[in-house]
Amino acid sequence: MFARLQEVFESAWTKPLLGLATILSCATPAWSQPIPGSLPAQWTIGASDCAASPQAPLQVYSYEPQTFILRQSPCVDPEANFLYLLVGSQKALLIDTGVVADPAKMPLAQTILSLLPLKNGGRLPLLIVHTHRHRDHYAGDIQFASAPDVQIVAPDLAAVRAFFQFDHWPEGVAHLDVGDRMVDVIPTPGHEAAHIAFYDERTALLLSGDLLLPGRLTLEDIAAEKKSVARVIEFLAGRPLAHILGGLDHVLFLLCLIIPLREPRRILAIVTAFTVGHSVTLLGSAYDLAPAGAWFPPFVETAIAASIVYMALENIVGVDLRRRWLTTSLFGLVHGFGFSYALRENLQFAGRHRVVSLLAFNIGIELGQVLVLALMVPALAVLLKFVLTGRVGVIVLSALVANVGWDWMIQRGEALWRMEWPALDAAGLASLARWVAAVLLATGAASVLAKRLRGTRRPAPSVLGPSDARGGGA
Repeated sequence: MFARLQEVFESAWTKPLLGLATILSCATPAWSQPIPGSLPAQWTIGASDCAASPQAPLQVYSYEPQTFILRQSPCVDPEANFLYLLVGSQKALLIDTGVVADPAKMPLAQTILSLLPLKNGGRLPLLIVHTHRHRDHYAGDIQFASAPDVQIVAPDLAAVRAFFQFDHWPEGVAHLDVGDRMVDVIPTPGHEAAHIAFYDERTALLLSGDLLLPGRLTLEDIAAEKKSVARVIEFLAGRPLAHILGGLDHVLFLLCLIIPLREPRRILAIVTAFTVGHSVTLLGSAYDLAPAGAWFPPFVETAIAASIVYMALENIVGVDLRRRWLTTSLFGLVHGFGFSYALRENLQFAGRHRVVSLLAFNIGIELGQVLVLALMVPALAVLLKFVLTGRVGVIVLSALVANVGWDWMIQRGEALWRMEWPALDAAGLASLARWVAAVLLATGAASVLAKRLRGTRRPAPSVLGPSDARGGGA
């Protein structure tokens, strides 16, 4: 593969394309690389019988040394809020205090204050803000009422506008400096009139509150909600983004899959192979068969980014369309683990209906894929026919996607490098054997389905390489 990559790069007509890709990749604002972090293998999800299965009321996870994510246990309150502590050099910022006021049930203040570093003989000052004025986001404020060096910004609209100096609400972006760490504040009314989102420039995390909540949500003003989403999208244009909905990397992978393809039957075969792959690992993860170590989530995220880079490079050097279903199904297994982290959050409400919840979640993923493909395929067809024709378009688009995937792979790889790898014991070998069997099963099923869907009509070129200068793909 790499020999062919060199062949493509050394061909005279591709050099301007590489220059164009370099110019476009450098045209975005010069944002510094965000500090990489990692997410836990699983958030606390409560229990069907909390009395019989006691657990800590508050899960504390260090995303990176100066960023903490706290999850309130569903056994204490079913809202199970997430709270965020961002530590700067001058002060710390706590975003939301959750649903529980009683410190005996939820020792929030005690936990937060213990996480603050020392400064000038005392604890670092703490600023408490909220994403919006619903009680499950500010009920814990009372625990900090008598704590020294703690400032609380009330969650009502007047207080929010005054503190962040929003003169033309809901337009504009406020900037909060906590000391060598800038946090941008974006007005996002809709769910509630004073709703705001936070973008942390240190980690490139977007803390969107209930703006992009993947569930049932009451909206006070639908028109304002739509404008808020558009405002956030405009704000994020050109900025690095580490985590938000967790789906952009999967969308880019789908884009890489279909860039060299034109024939609907072949696209359907490839996407089916991807579906089979991620369905296998989703099923295994739903029944707790996935590795549970802290190293595994960053490993999966790094592998997902690597899959994007590989597919993009394969598009550039030439695609063996007869084999793409195999690599797609194997990478689908990896992406299934990525989907599984969102699935685990849904399963906490599934009770005895785990299979139904799993099927519903998987159907939702497939519907999302269909929607994305319905937008991508026509757009690609127009772009590759009228703007970047044939192999020129395939190489330029793939190079741009590879650039994004490479950045993600490096950032996530740095987080993975800091993880402690598990010892390979008997249990680990047994788990490895199960997943090898699952890989063989998935690739076999994907092969059968891909061949049936691909059919035998009008054989397409088996390999699309650098010499296919005028072709647009199969």
